[in-house]
Amino acid sequence: MDPRKDSPASEFLLVEYQNLYQNVMAIERRLFHHLLFCLITFIGIVTASLALYQLLMLATPSTNERAAAVARLSLLFVLFVIVGQFELRLIGSLHIQKVKFIEGLAQIRQYFVANEEAIAPYLALPVGLHKNPPSFSPRSQDWYLVVFLSLMNGLAAAIAWVSPLWILALWLVHTHTPTIIVGAAVSIWILLGLAAFGLVFLKWSYQSVADSCSIYDRAHEEKTGITNGYGLIEQARPRSR
Repeated sequence: MDPRKDSPASEFLLVEYQNLYQNVMAIERRLFHHLLFCLITFIGIVTASLALYQLLMLATPSTNERAAAVARLSLLFVLFVIVGQFELRLIGSLHIQKVKFIEGLAQIRQYFVANEEAIAPYLALPVGLHKNPPSFSPRSQDWYLVVFLSLMNGLAAAIAWVSPLWILALWLVHTHTPTIIVGAAVSIWILLGLAAFGLVFLKWSYQSVADSCSIYDRAHEEKTGITNGYGLIEQARPRSR
């Protein structure tokens, strides 16, 4: 029996398989475009920051003018963090949509394997929902994407906080503040910048996407009663002559 030829349902599922695959590819392109947008924006802000720094070094602005320029520079990085948060949430939503499409592909494979068990050894991708990976698998393609964008957000937050440091240091020096106090103030400021990096990177960026995917996994498991037991290409491969 060949279900692909004899069953109208099989013909429908073949068309559905193609549609699901095209949807997955469309989401992959959208994810890449979001990555490209964030990367180009971050590079643009860093380039503008370096150009502004060079101008400040070449010119002789007053302290107030320098402070205003640094404030605008920090604001640019703060805006990037805000935009980056929206981008990560959108990427998380797109990722879950892609997971749903991939689950549909796995179910269609299971249908054909159930009708023709001889094809099972030739299928490298997951068959059935119980063999699908968790929605946010470590070291997967989208996991690296989220980690990379989260790192950019954390770095932008740290730069936004640390940028005014040299203005603060100059002011302390000009007011003849003792060196030990200047050193302590600079150290505390840098430590707060590292804390801002960790908070934005881990809590606000990465963990927010991971939590939304975990919520989806739990809801999916409660709805279907299926726990993922993912193992890519775990079965014996058919030998070729």
